[in-house]
Amino acid sequence: CLLLADAGYIDRAWFEQVNDAGGFYLVRGTQSLNPKIIQAWRGDGREVPKLAGLSLKEAGRRRCRAEVLDMVVKS
Repeated sequence: CLLLADAGYIDRAWFEQVNDAGGFYLVRGTQSLNPKIIQAWRGDGREVPKLAGLSLKEAGRRRCRAEVLDMVVKS
């Protein structure tokens, strides 16, 4: 199951329930969100290990200039 939600609807408790049920969610984050990066991959599938453990704001565009990043994050 994939849940797509509006950026104005940030309910972490509900997202945790979706995650616990084996589902996934995609939400455009607000500027105040700053999750920790668990894993990151470039658009070509190569992992970017130097981003793991950083917050999204710490990583910034200077640490990785890839056009596309797929990330597992935890808030």
